[in-house]
Amino acid sequence: MKTMVNIFCMWLLMSASVAWAQSKDKFDATSVKLVQMENGITNILGRIIKLENQIGKTEEVEGLRAELLDLKDKISVMQAEIDDAVIESSARLDDFSSQLIELSNSQADLKVKIPDLAYRLTDLEETLGPIADAGRVVTEDTSTSAKIFKIANLGPFLDELPISRDCQEIGGILSRYSDRSYNTIFVKSQTGSVELCTYELGRWQVIDGDEFSPGHVVKAEY
Repeated sequence: MKTMVNIFCMWLLMSASVAWAQSKDKFDATSVKLVQMENGITNILGRIIKLENQIGKTEEVEGLRAELLDLKDKISVMQAEIDDAVIESSARLDDFSSQLIELSNSQADLKVKIPDLAYRLTDLEETLGPIADAGRVVTEDTSTSAKIFKIANLGPFLDELPISRDCQEIGGILSRYSDRSYNTIFVKSQTGSVELCTYELGRWQVIDGDEFSPGHVVKAEY
C-alpha cells in the first residue's frame, strides 16, 4: 500500500511539474509579446506629442492615433486571455498541491517538495497576473482610462504624488498601463514642488513643467 502511495505521489509531482512547465513556456512567449506592444504604445505616444507641435502634421497624428487605438484593443484582448489562462493554470496546480498535502501526512519526504510546488505556482502568478501596481494609477470615474490631470486640478492627489527620485520605477508602472494618453506622470521634488516624470530619449526622467502640462497620476507607495 505504501509503495502505491509513493507512486501516486510521484505521479502527482511529475504532472504538476509538467503542467507548470508547459504553462510557463507558453505564457513567457505571450508576456514578451505583451511587453513589446506596451513599448509600442510608449513610442507612439512620444511621436504624437512631437508631431502635434508641428504644423501640417494632422494627418500623421490621426494615423498614429488610429494605430494606438488598435494596439490598445489588442493588448486588452491579450490581457483577458492571459488572465483566463492564469485562473485555469492556478486551479490545476492548486488541486495538485491540495492532493499532495493530504498525502504528505504519512510521507515525510514530500514535505520538502510541496513548498517547491507552491513556489512554482507563485512564479506563474507573478509572470501572468494582473498589471503590477495597476491600482496605483488614478483612472476616470466611469472607465479604466488613466485620468488626465494638469497641475491646477491635482487637488487631493497632491499629497499622494511619488517623489521625483522614483521616476524610473513609477514610469515603469505607467508604461505597463496601456489605457493612457501620455507618457507623463506628476511627481514631487524634495522641496514639495510639482515636477514631470516623462519618457524622453529612451528613458524616464524628471523635467520642469508648467501649469498647462498634461499628465497622469500614479500614487506613491507608503
